[in-house]
Amino acid sequence: MSETQTISLENQALALRMNRQTGVIESLRNKKTNLELITLTPATVPWRLETESGWTSAFERFTSEAVPDGVVLRWQTADGLTIEARVELLQGSPQVSFRVRV
Repeated sequence: MSETQTISLENQALALRMNRQTGVIESLRNKKTNLELITLTPATVPWRLETESGWTSAFERFTSEAVPDGVVLRWQTADGLTIEARVELLQGSPQVSFRVRV
């Protein structure tokens, strides 16, 4: 997949790649060991939400916004809900931080 089709975050320890159309994590690589930590790319978005009408992972609109040390991902559902995930790779840290809110 080309760079224009992905959202990429990288620090000294990790390289993270997400699909620009859906936010799905496609690759998480430990740069020191060159170990790929994602062995199977999921076919659906990285969340499921229980609503009054049942479980859903369907969305109508997806956007991403670059922020210092990361990216904010937003999915908007047909029910008018917004799922927001802040993904951060802090400089010098071998950890990825995911914070999600609805």
